[in-house]
Amino acid sequence: MASAIDRVTFSIFYDASVFNYVLALAKVSADIDVNNTRVGNRGKIDVTMRLTSTCVGFEDLIDIVFAIADPTYLEEGDRYDFEVSDVKLYDDNYIIHSSVVPQGVRPLYVVSKVSVLDFTEDGQINSADYNYVLGYLGVSKGDGAWMQASICDVNGDDLIDINDLMMVYYNMKKYD
Repeated sequence: MASAIDRVTFSIFYDASVFNYVLALAKVSADIDVNNTRVGNRGKIDVTMRLTSTCVGFEDLIDIVFAIADPTYLEEGDRYDFEVSDVKLYDDNYIIHSSVVPQGVRPLYVVSKVSVLDFTEDGQINSADYNYVLGYLGVSKGDGAWMQASICDVNGDDLIDINDLMMVYYNMKKYD
């Protein structure tokens, strides 16, 4: 791509009975807005990234992290297809490519059933994981314990708070 880009937008549609959206991580310097909505079992994630420095290529700009809602549904090696809207790239508010990544289906292969919420790595999301996050409640980026606590920052806001704790709580109810 010859032009530099400063904004990226797209949407992902997924089956919310199979997956729970956890967080989106920009892999480049960017401000990111993510809006996750759910109607019945249809989930939709709208993503807008405002790049703080321009990019000249469009590879691996973002990771979308899901937890498996029903671990009995998928096994390692299984394929699941997500619907993706056209990815639009903007340069100073002009669309420079209307369909850099065409709309359609993108496969996801299950490589591990280990959940990002399974902090104790026992294969379940349970009260032990809840207590693990609870132990770091209130720790924020810059605090001395942040290096150990940062894995509990499920929503990526640089603070271990009630939002992170509730993500574990709601998911552990499927196991306990």
